[in-house]
Amino acid sequence: MRVRALLLAALAALVLGVPGAPASQPRPVVGEGVSAAAERTGSARVVVALRVAGATGSGDVRAARSAFLARNLRGSGFRLAAAWATAPALAGTVTPAGLKRLRDDPAVLRVDLDRGGRAADAESLA
Repeated sequence: MRVRALLLAALAALVLGVPGAPASQPRPVVGEGVSAAAERTGSARVVVALRVAGATGSGDVRAARSAFLARNLRGSGFRLAAAWATAPALAGTVTPAGLKRLRDDPAVLRVDLDRGGRAADAESLA
């Protein structure tokens, strides 16, 4: 449970930014290296952060995810690999054409490479 809370906090910081940080330039929708990876191999593993207006609970996240998937699954160049119940984000594989669609989708806040990794609890559960 603690790991989940830490992961959600990290995702929120990534998506929303750090409070008090200067907002001199808007952050690009597509992260560094995503376009190059998709062009080089024909697709790239990505994490897509969704914009959720007025998010007050997991119902808002589900609604945003459902609307996004309705627009971006069939023939869009995005293939879903994972979704989380309470985080406004999805993981999947995207083609160069699919990346352009994601870049132009107003519901997409950010697209970054899915670099993988593992979570670990800071305390022993024994």
